[in-house]
Amino acid sequence: MTVSPGESITYTLTVKNSGKKKSVTITDLIPANTVYVSGDGEVSEDNISFKISVAKGEEKKVSYTVKVSENAAEIEGGVIVATEAKLGKLTATCGNVYVGETFNENDLIRMSAGINAISYSENRLPVTILKQMYNVAFSKTPEIRGEFINVLDAVFETEMVTIPGEYYREMSVPALFGGSAVDTANLKEGFKGVSAYPREGDFLVGDIFIVEGSAGVSAYIYDIGGFVTLDNSASYVSESDVISLAKGAKRYAALRPSLAMHDLLRTASLDIEGLSEAQRALVATAKAYLLRGYRLQYDSTRLPNTYITTSDRGEYRWQIGQYNPEDYTTQNWGYIHCAGFTYDVYRTALGVDLGNLFLTKHLIAHFEGGGEVNEKYPYYYNPSVKITEEEKRAIENDFISSLEVGDMILVRRSNDTGHVMLYIGNDTVIHSTGSDYQYDSSSETYEPTIRYMNIRSYLFDSDSSNYLFDMDGHMEHLAVIRPLSEYNIEQTPIPENTKNRVNNLGMILSEKLSSHPDGQTVNVGDNVTFTFKIRNFSNEERTLSVVENIGANCTLVMAEGAEVSGTKLTWSVTVAPRSTVSVSYTVKATGEEGSYIYSDSATIGGVLHTCPKVYIKGTLTNSEASAIKRAAEKFKNSNPDGYGGIALVNAIYKEAGLDLPFTNANGESLTLSEVGASIFADAFAGTDKKSVWTLNTSGEYHGMLVGGLYGGRRMFTTQGYTPTEKICSDRARLVREQSLDIGDIIVVKFSDSTALYMYVGTDKLLNLSSSTIKEDSYDIDDRLARLIAVGNYFAVLRPSQMIKK
Repeated sequence: MTVSPGESITYTLTVKNSGKKKSVTITDLIPANTVYVSGDGEVSEDNISFKISVAKGEEKKVSYTVKVSENAAEIEGGVIVATEAKLGKLTATCGNVYVGETFNENDLIRMSAGINAISYSENRLPVTILKQMYNVAFSKTPEIRGEFINVLDAVFETEMVTIPGEYYREMSVPALFGGSAVDTANLKEGFKGVSAYPREGDFLVGDIFIVEGSAGVSAYIYDIGGFVTLDNSASYVSESDVISLAKGAKRYAALRPSLAMHDLLRTASLDIEGLSEAQRALVATAKAYLLRGYRLQYDSTRLPNTYITTSDRGEYRWQIGQYNPEDYTTQNWGYIHCAGFTYDVYRTALGVDLGNLFLTKHLIAHFEGGGEVNEKYPYYYNPSVKITEEEKRAIENDFISSLEVGDMILVRRSNDTGHVMLYIGNDTVIHSTGSDYQYDSSSETYEPTIRYMNIRSYLFDSDSSNYLFDMDGHMEHLAVIRPLSEYNIEQTPIPENTKNRVNNLGMILSEKLSSHPDGQTVNVGDNVTFTFKIRNFSNEERTLSVVENIGANCTLVMAEGAEVSGTKLTWSVTVAPRSTVSVSYTVKATGEEGSYIYSDSATIGGVLHTCPKVYIKGTLTNSEASAIKRAAEKFKNSNPDGYGGIALVNAIYKEAGLDLPFTNANGESLTLSEVGASIFADAFAGTDKKSVWTLNTSGEYHGMLVGGLYGGRRMFTTQGYTPTEKICSDRARLVREQSLDIGDIIVVKFSDSTALYMYVGTDKLLNLSSSTIKEDSYDIDDRLARLIAVGNYFAVLRPSQMIKK
């Protein structure tokens, strides 16, 4: 284990008596480089003694706590050596504790928030996912590059080193390294402790555990109560299951990045008691947004400037003030830029409309002509390159001391851009950078969305790209906007939903999840399960009430542990500190074709929660899906009639004993272009003569479209937006495999070609574009991700929603 300078270590001594009742004295020596703080014994200089009586067959525990020296340089070898406790001739000791600057308690909570926020990340590069988790929590990332096998190579300095191994060994958790392929006796210098297998309790939140087995390398990040896989599934795995992997591993290493991130600022706790009711509401709501950032935000798929029109404002796809962060009806959510995010927090938390204040261009207007300073803009600064270091520190301290929770911090750059951040106390802001997804043959970028930032580091660290006093005058203006003062918010009634959220103080992540995610449909008679997941980030036990009113078009099958009264279900859920509890219920679909199962009145701790609607809409049965898979395999092996494209889709469905989905009045197969035209319409041509597409809602096959699973760079909805109207684009984020059903087809119009794919439940889509069925050249995750960037449009079609069976 590791401990930071100035932190405490508690030693516990256990005595078990297998004979007669005895009174005994235990003595111990207080470890060097520590100072005694408290305990059960008597202290004399550097010695501590415990006098206890232990009955036969019983055991007793005594403990004492010491504080590690603040000056780590004084500690020889960076280790606190455990001394030998004595009881007569008996002795006992424990493992050493290594000293290194790492997370404090508040950092651990923030790190866990970052892990949770990225657990639905649409990135598929494991190291990038890891960095995003740290970035959301601290706006700082560990210097880890390449793939995790490269990291192991660097740790143990084999041929594939990409970064000097010394850096990785600096962040290695003491003793937690080794494996059958590692010669621990001849390791390079830098490892602390003797190679050992990890045990439960050895890991801190944010630790990385990399294991190389016979099947390859897997990597995990430790969170409260277990590990999270560092892949696009970001699934939780028990601590014991992950640790067991080390037993048969070729190589394994545990890394604690905070040991090497020397510029990581340790987080102070926020004095909640000193905040007003409105400030508490803002803090709790801001944290609720942070914890759900990736669940809420969509990709920015802005069209080229050529196509920006009155009805299509570049398709920024952001929402304003319409939905709570606990609303998981994801088609309602979109891109949120920084100013719009602060507006959302105010409107959601306090029911206050900031008007045009949230628009960055309106905030910037106050700086024209040299700027203005008044109650709404209490702090203004235009930096000078001639300023002295002493003046810089004075300005920094003046600025930081002027901040109050709820302030909007505006920075203005010389390139006509800017940012707005919401201050939530202790030098910390919460900030939405929006998101940007780019995918081509050589690069992938997905910028983290809502995140924490240290404002002192952001503006006043000379290494920051946003350094206020850069010699090139990059940062020109700095201002604080104080809506709590300007809008008399203290006199505005706080919404009831917010009051309930405040009771959790942002320390509860609660979700309503569905067994059928966006895109999946069910048949009449199928079961659907809804789960309420409650995660307690705090150090105190929490008890919350979960209440659900079952929606229409279904009947209750099971609700274990719930009190049932008609359609109302109630659970009382107690969640231990830093743990997770789930409750669920199952219903059977009974509605008509085209209806849906949905409830918008579920509450957890009094806070409203939703999840996507589940449509009762022509899904293949298990036997029909199996028939589709067999038919596709048959034509893959033999296609004597040379079917290709839409004709091949029809042939597969016919072979499976289902109606042909795409035929004309004469029973002839349509072409791929005809199917595409039935789904999309050519809206207009831009100046480069390339088409821009909208949905053809009157098209014959529009009913096959899977809601939300369509898009493309040249495809947009006609819904515009204004500062006071919501935008609602139901286009997809990235299409995910869990949203697909066997038999679904994907129609794609690239910039210079068209393609047709079918999903049959394997790792790769089947390419049906020609008479020779081929597995796609990309695995399914890669192909689905690339759809978001196609030159024209893509759509997922579900023939079972329209054909007779």
